[in-house]
Formats: sequence, structure tokens, C-alpha cells
Amino acid sequence: MLVIVSMASLLFACADSGGPIVIPAGSDTGSTGDSGRSGDDAGSSDDGGTRGDTETTDTGGTGGDTGTTDTGGTGNDTGTTDTGGTGNDTGTTDTGGTGNDTGTTDTGGTGDTTPPRDTTDDTAPPFVCGGDVFFTGQVFTPDGDPDPLSPNGGIPTFEPYGAGYDAGLQAVLDAVPSTDGESAVVELHFADATVVATSYNNDTAMRAQTKFWLADGNAALAVFFFTDDVESHPPFPIKVGQRISGTVTTVANFRGMPQIQGIVDWALESEENAVYIREVDGVDLTPADANHLVRLTGTLSGIRSPDCGGATCFELDYGARAPIVFRTYSDFVNIGTCLTFVGPVRLFDGTPQLDTINFDWLWTYIAD
Repeated sequence: MLVIVSMASLLFACADSGGPIVIPAGSDTGSTGDSGRSGDDAGSSDDGGTRGDTETTDTGGTGGDTGTTDTGGTGNDTGTTDTGGTGNDTGTTDTGGTGNDTGTTDTGGTGDTTPPRDTTDDTAPPFVCGGDVFFTGQVFTPDGDPDPLSPNGGIPTFEPYGAGYDAGLQAVLDAVPSTDGESAVVELHFADATVVATSYNNDTAMRAQTKFWLADGNAALAVFFFTDDVESHPPFPIKVGQRISGTVTTVANFRGMPQIQGIVDWALESEENAVYIREVDGVDLTPADANHLVRLTGTLSGIRSPDCGGATCFELDYGARAPIVFRTYSDFVNIGTCLTFVGPVRLFDGTPQLDTINFDWLWTYIAD
């Protein structure tokens, strides 16, 4: 039998008797949060928290939508605490990080559940990790009345945008300093860039407003704002699938990862646009893939570090020559877990890794 577990506040599976197994919210839907910093990263100043390296713990949120098993979408972990801030720490692969969290408790995250694989048919073929993948992360708009706090949306596509879709992000990327820790003041306009991923929102923290990812057909960039830099905060709710315009005022290099740290002259151009998800199947990720939205499925084959900035850093075997570091606070995963990740690639000291900063990026499968 196969039980599918998503990071949602209610999880449903089919028992051998044919009846549903209901796991109530809080029983462990992601338990201790998302892989974000100390949570969101192993404690660094430009995680978007407060200035001076007051890195805060972002644990992936708590999932504000119980959903049902047939509503589709992304599903999100109920998580536990998020200590505020917005930071962009990419986590640590083997050190445990620092965190220096000075934020406040925030339960985070919203989302809808994704329909599980049908396990009621005894003639169904045995579960194979990587087969029949349907999960598209945050790129999903539920039917009916969506959660007004949810930053999810857009239309998933697996066809590349193409170089003809030029929002001006390559020029922004080219302006990022090559030295770790450096920033630069710029004045670069971009137009109609697509929001492809965000952090989570909840009743007390709108983290998607200060932590999200943009892409066009030529480049992808992370956007991280300090919470006290209110001039840069967008004047409208950020959602996946939007196309937005603005003028970049600050860019930075954070442990090798290019990012935007200041934007003015905001404009929301449109919503519910196509969001390109790159399907990764056995291909080694490189630093050039940083901030690009990917989907990959694999099995957790080992633990790189049990204390990875407060989270756990696993080794995720997805068919490439070497496993990639998968950093998370979720209690739903362990060695042997098959999972699908749909989110942006992050870097830690120049090395690609995957972080579940938003539990809507994670879907797990349990063969039974």
C-alpha cells in the first residue's frame, strides 16, 4: 500500500479496510517547521530579518488550510514556530549554523492539499519512487474560494519560457558583485518578471512580501528585503504567477547566491500567468541553477548533518552522480523517505542545496 503525506494541516490516506486514516493538524504535519534560515539559513545577516545579522528561524510555517484530499494544489506543513524576520539564509550543509534569531513566534504557511495516489485498488502497480509525479508546489490555484492569505497561484508549465521573454533580469544579475557579502547600489528597471516562488504567509506574518523569487527567460533572482526597509516592500500582496515591474536599487551576493535587496516603483502587471518548472531527472545541479525553480523526486539516502542550523541536512538521491543536500525541519521525513521537491535551488557557500523554506514545496510518499 502507498500512503502519500503532504505538508498540509489534514492528511488523508486509505487504510487496508478502505476507510480513511485522518491525521489531525498538529499531529506532525511538518512539525518543526521549514528548512528556512536557522530555519531560513544558518544564521546570516541578509536573511531579510533585522540588520546586523539578527537571523531568524523560519520553520516552513504551519499551514493554515486543512483542505481535503481532492482539492489539488500544494499542501503545506503545519510546522511549528517561525521566529519572525524574513531572511534568506540558505542553510548550512554540515555545520549547524548560528541563527542569532531575535524574531518572534510565527506559525506561518498556508496552502491546499494535493490529491493523493489512489491506494484502494489492489491491482495497482507497486509504488516506485519517482513515478506518477503530479505535485507542482506553490504553482496551483484551488477551485472555489482560495485562502486570502495564500501566496500560491499561477499555471504550471514544463516548457521553458525561451530567451524571447526578457524582463530585464539578466542585467540585474550581471550587476551582482562577484564577492560574497558585497552589495551594490544600482538603478535597473525590470518589466513583467514572473513571481515563481515565495515564502509563506499566516495570520501574523506576511513573509511572502519580503522573500520571493523572480524569473524570465534568461535569469532568475531571489528577492530578500529587510523587515525595516519598508520602502522596498511591495504595495500589493505577492503571489506566485504574478508578473510585476519595478526598479532595482540594491543587489547583493550572499554566499554566492545573487539576490535583489531593494526595489522601488512597483507595478503589478497581471496575475495567474504560466510558471516554468524545470523537471530535473538525474542531472547534477550547479551554482548556475541558483534561484531557478525545479522539480525533482528522489529518496533520502543519508544524513549529512543532524544539526544543520537547527534543521536536519539529509542527502537526497535523485539519480544524479552525487546526492544533493536537502535541508528541512519536517518530522515527516527520514532516511528512506521518497519525496518530491518543487522550489528554487539555493546555495550555501557556493554549493547547491534544497531548503523547504515553504512547506508547500515538499511532498512525501510512504510505501507501506
